[in-house]
Amino acid sequence: MTESVYTFFEFAKGRKIYAYTPQGLHTSSTPILCVHGWLDNHGSFLPLIEHMPPLPWIAIDLIGHGKSSWRSTESFYGFEDYICDLALWIETYAKNSKIHLVGHSLGASIVSILAGLYPDSVESLVLFDGAGPLVSDMDTMCEQFRLSIQQFLNPRSLRTYNSLETITAGRKKKHHITAETCAVLAKHGTISKPDGTCQWSFDPKLLSLSPFQMSDEEVIAILKNISAPTLFVRPLEGYPYPEELMQRRLHALKNLQYTCTPGGHHAHCDRPKENATILSNFYATLGLL
Repeated sequence: MTESVYTFFEFAKGRKIYAYTPQGLHTSSTPILCVHGWLDNHGSFLPLIEHMPPLPWIAIDLIGHGKSSWRSTESFYGFEDYICDLALWIETYAKNSKIHLVGHSLGASIVSILAGLYPDSVESLVLFDGAGPLVSDMDTMCEQFRLSIQQFLNPRSLRTYNSLETITAGRKKKHHITAETCAVLAKHGTISKPDGTCQWSFDPKLLSLSPFQMSDEEVIAILKNISAPTLFVRPLEGYPYPEELMQRRLHALKNLQYTCTPGGHHAHCDRPKENATILSNFYATLGLL
């Protein structure tokens, strides 16, 4: 693998987005922006990138995750805020070129909405086990809003672990995910404390519910506006999205290539070689390879 390069992208109000850029930053290249899932970090894309040809990858840590800035103490982590973050990033760092978008889970939700809002700016779209965000249930909306406020006013504390090995084992126990994936997420998403213990580096406010969610109708309307060639990779043991909801979203995507792959929700990281082959074949059809 090419020698890695790490960069902090700075934008409004002193916020910083941490990014892995293995080929450096070339303004003449069309960047491939990789956006991870909830409570993950850019490390979830490293095994996949290692099995791919050298391309202008930019794998970021979302605000509140990994080594990126946290939001201010009086701010929620709303889905729409991630959209604004990345729209501002594109405006600041990729204004004069189109961009390739790749997302997993929450990241797939973010980049799919971004691609629908800015169709002329997106060259291609790759979605690993996600298309559009989770949506509100109108019958429970008030209850969720109240609970979100309660959690915001009384945020949870992050657990402290004795070692990186302990924190890795804890993540593996809670999720259908390989030890190797847990290790790479822990390597790039933890902080060491003076007493030798460690913690995840994400903002504990991420563990709280969002006060608002989009409606399914809003999501579908935006997905229908995507014009870029789109690859949807669905793990056979992935997230249990309601099938009817997922089918509505897939049918909204006009230029879609759909494929299934073995593995769980983190299959792109758990089985990087197989998923790199799928991604390479898709990029070959676009002339990237």
